[in-house]
Parts: sequence; structure tokens; C-alpha cells
Amino acid sequence: MNFNVTLMILFLMAFILSGCLFLIRNLLKSRHVEKFKEMQNPDVESNRSFWIGWNMNKYLFKREHRILKDRKLSMLSDFTLGLVITYLFIFFNVFFRMIFEALKI
Repeated sequence: MNFNVTLMILFLMAFILSGCLFLIRNLLKSRHVEKFKEMQNPDVESNRSFWIGWNMNKYLFKREHRILKDRKLSMLSDFTLGLVITYLFIFFNVFFRMIFEALKI
């Protein structure tokens, strides 16, 4: 696949991921307030955005949405997890291809 096309796909996937994470955050905030507050990690005042992102990744990869018994949230979380895994696969594929091309392996 052409390098420019691959970068455009990654760019588009980043926008879709941002939208999915925004929707998950809003669903948690409106339907599951206790889980949302748990993910906020109020103990950490500085670098709050880092911990919110870390907790969101933990939420997705540990599949903590199953405990909440919310079908829409569960489907969106599974889709987002699949998109994250696909994004990382494509990203590292491009990254290593560039390194191997530079080293002429």
C-alpha cells in the first residue's frame, strides 16, 4: 500500500477513535456516574489528563464495560478496542517498514 494512503488511513482512524472515546466518556458520565468518577482518579491533581487516558486504556483493555451491563456502551467499547488494536498494528507496520528501509535490511 502507498505510504501516503496509509498515513491518511491512520489520520482518519485517529479521528474516529477520538469520536468513539468521546462517546464512551459521555455514556459513562451520564449512565454510570460511579464508574466515571472512579476513572477520574481524584487523588492525582497534577497530570490529570494522563491518568484519565491511562484509566480509559485500562477500561478498554480489561473490558470493564461488561460489569456495567450496558449493551450500547459494551458494543461501542468493543468496537473502539478493535479499532485501537488495528491502529497500533498499522502504525507499527509503517514504523518498522520505515526503519528497515532506512537500514536496507
